[in-house]
Amino acid sequence: MSRRSLVDLAAEASRGGAYLFAGNALSLALSALASILIARLLGPEGYGIYSLVLTVPAIVGPLIGLGIGQAVTRYVAMLGSEGKGCDASMYIRVALIFEASLGLVAMVLVFLCSDLVAMYMLGRPGIGSLVGLVSPLVLTGSIIGICDGVFLAFLKTKYSALVKSLQALVKLALSPLLALSLGVMGALGGNVASYIVATIASLALLASACRTLGSNNKATSVGYVEALRSMISYAYPLYLPTLLGFLIGRVIFVLTAHFVSDYELGNYSVAQNLYSPISMATSAIGSSLFAVFSGLDPGRESREVAEVFRASVKYSTVLMVPAIAMAILFSRDLVVLVYGLDYEAAPLYLALTATGALGVGLGAYVLGGLFAGIGKTQEVFRSWIVNTLVSLPLTLILLPRLGMVGAIVAGLIGGYASTVYLLMRAKIEAGVSIGAKEIARVYVSAAISALATLPVLYVEIHEVLRVILASIIYVASYAIILPLLGALKEDEVSILVNVARRSGPVLLPLTLLLRIEERIIRKLKQIL
Repeated sequence: MSRRSLVDLAAEASRGGAYLFAGNALSLALSALASILIARLLGPEGYGIYSLVLTVPAIVGPLIGLGIGQAVTRYVAMLGSEGKGCDASMYIRVALIFEASLGLVAMVLVFLCSDLVAMYMLGRPGIGSLVGLVSPLVLTGSIIGICDGVFLAFLKTKYSALVKSLQALVKLALSPLLALSLGVMGALGGNVASYIVATIASLALLASACRTLGSNNKATSVGYVEALRSMISYAYPLYLPTLLGFLIGRVIFVLTAHFVSDYELGNYSVAQNLYSPISMATSAIGSSLFAVFSGLDPGRESREVAEVFRASVKYSTVLMVPAIAMAILFSRDLVVLVYGLDYEAAPLYLALTATGALGVGLGAYVLGGLFAGIGKTQEVFRSWIVNTLVSLPLTLILLPRLGMVGAIVAGLIGGYASTVYLLMRAKIEAGVSIGAKEIARVYVSAAISALATLPVLYVEIHEVLRVILASIIYVASYAIILPLLGALKEDEVSILVNVARRSGPVLLPLTLLLRIEERIIRKLKQIL
């Protein structure tokens, strides 16, 4: 693959990931503000009912998704890259009609059975009318999910970001206002209205995105049944973990409630909140690369697949490892700054959870997208089985003994076992590798930078100043050590600068940092 084509693919992936991250971050911030206002207006009891009712569509939605959203991403990206625009249009129509039909049936069932759902699922017999009120969220979620899948296939993730932000903004405007006069019902009504607006916007943007597909060829070569059958065949290995994970999750939930104190649960929630930026970033990386791999033919373009995989792992490791390392190093200061001194266990939970993200160098956030993109979804399912077979017994053993720490450790070991399995299968099935020596140099650079930063963490100054000073020292050390150890070369930085620059304003801060890294490497070459 030429440098130009590699840069083109990398720019598309990074731009897509950047918009996904930015959209999720903005949506999360707006939703958090809305939740604070709603919680204040409704009070603890009312907000508890509000949150409980919203779990119904949150549970039903993924269960009826069947993985069709991921399937439409794969087929639309693949057919679009082959110039089969009308076939891609057929897959979009089939996916949208099928998921909308399922969503409509599920919505009607939830509405008609709202009293039963309230009584037996939520244990609150008197809130059936509220369950019926939120039933449209099942339908809107199904439609938005398909639209997001198509946006991802086109790598027009700015549309997804726009829809998420619009939904959160409408919710922020309506839910607190309606809660003033109608209480819980008003807050829920505002939430439903926000998703209806988001659905209309999604469909309008979908029509705009699909406008040019039909011009690629004049007639479709695939029918409705064939398209649906192929998507279900592709998607069921991706859906089974959702279904089985829901059932296993119920068991883990019961055990956690029995063996873990409210204090530990509160600290764990704090740790998860602080970890969410890393989680959103890694999720964005995986999603955008899934779309890129879906547009490559593993048979005719095996060399391109291998090069994109190796570069994706290398560059995501270079960029993500320092953020992960700083989350671990500064875990205590971050908790104190945001939540205060009372959450004493949260720093440990945050550090342990972030340790799992260090698997980025093994391809943890690329491998799933690789296998899903090249159509080998059975490997994704098998990796989930490996994860479950390792983590579930460990959870049953460690949770009663170590509490929340045991649950986190069990999940970490299961996650790494799953990643190692996929890495071994990637060599066999796709002929790809991570470039272990290069990745090791990145980790060593990160570790040395951490050692250089440690003394600052024990200086008795305000947490804000300590985090700022330690961050500067860590980033500066990392920027110098990377090229000294040969973990990052000048031509690689040039590629990253080009990619970041072409990815739009979202990555402007990263572009500036990479340009500084370019200058550092040039200075080091002059000195050495």
